Amino acid sequence: MNGFLDSFFNNKGDLSVKHITTVVIWKILRCLSLVFGVSILTFILLKQSPVDPVMASVNYDTSLTPVQYKAIAHHYGLDKPA
Repeated sequence: MNGFLDSFFNNKGDLSVKHITTVVIWKILRCLSLVFGVSILTFILLKQSPVDPVMASVNYDTSLTPVQYKAIAHHYGLDKPA
């Protein structure tokens, strides 16, 4: 057998509940670690970005007043610490 189902069979080619449970738990842990890693990487990249999110949301409109800037930042929650 070749493919996805190969990991569910043990070395003898048998399907055992213990082996299947181990494989399923291992696959779930790998999936969760991938999601966690991608989330951390995305957070770091967004925090290191030189782009001002408020100015980007208004397409760099230079006529934005400080009051409007603060209102937009508050609306998106950018006035709170990360």
